[in-house]
Parts: sequence; structure tokens; C-alpha cells
Amino acid sequence: MINRIIEISTPYSRLKIRNDLLVVERDGDVIAQIPVADIGVLVFSDPGISITQPVLSAIAEANGVVVLCGKNYMPTGVLLPYAANTTGAEILRA
Repeated sequence: MINRIIEISTPYSRLKIRNDLLVVERDGDVIAQIPVADIGVLVFSDPGISITQPVLSAIAEANGVVVLCGKNYMPTGVLLPYAANTTGAEILRA
């Protein structure tokens, strides 16, 4: 696992998961394919990006972190995996 930091900043990009790859498309063309297992942090810095729920789930299952940015390109939220948080995982199991 490489744990790369990936920033998605291309406006009107669509992200989806295909064959354990994060696929980034724009205007129907694939502009990037990144193995999910290699992603440590995924940053969404443009408000026009479309994300599917399987993208968020796949990143969390691979113990990656998702950072959401607002209109001013500053972080507004973080999605953390439960597997990395033992207390949170224990509460969820209970």
C-alpha cells in the first residue's frame, strides 16, 4: 500500500468505483484510474464534483480518509474509517 494523497480539483468530474479502481471521468472520458488500496487521503477541492456512495465506502474500507472542501477551497469536513478508530468500532458493534 502506497498511501497516496489524491486531490480531485477538476470541475464537473464524476467519480466511481470499477474493479477496485477509483475512476475519474469528465465529459464521459476517463481522465484517471487509481487503485483504491493506494489511496491514503482523497481530497475533494471543487464543489462541482459528483461522488457515488460506493466511492466513499471503498475509501473507508481501505482505511483511507476523505476530506471535503467548501467554496473557499478550505476543508469543511472529514470522513474517517471506523476500522482505524477502535473505540468507535466497538460502540458500533455493540
